[in-house]
Amino acid sequence: MGQNSGENIDKLLLLGDVEAVVSVAYSPKLTDELARRAWWCVQSGDNARRMLERPAVSQGKMGRCWPRIWWSTCRSKPVHIR
Repeated sequence: MGQNSGENIDKLLLLGDVEAVVSVAYSPKLTDELARRAWWCVQSGDNARRMLERPAVSQGKMGRCWPRIWWSTCRSKPVHIR
């Protein structure tokens, strides 16, 4: 799927489709608010890493909150070692 550079990338989130959320996450026009909404739709580490590449996100509210989210997620999952 190609990057979406259109003006209405926020409308893609209304589709509720995983591929649409990925398109938003990879968009060069991603904002901190759109990153928050995309994270709410699909919580994916790949999407989060891609969104954090954007200065608007990494320096915004989501950039400050993601480390806490990941830490709490990692601690809450059981680890099975074989």
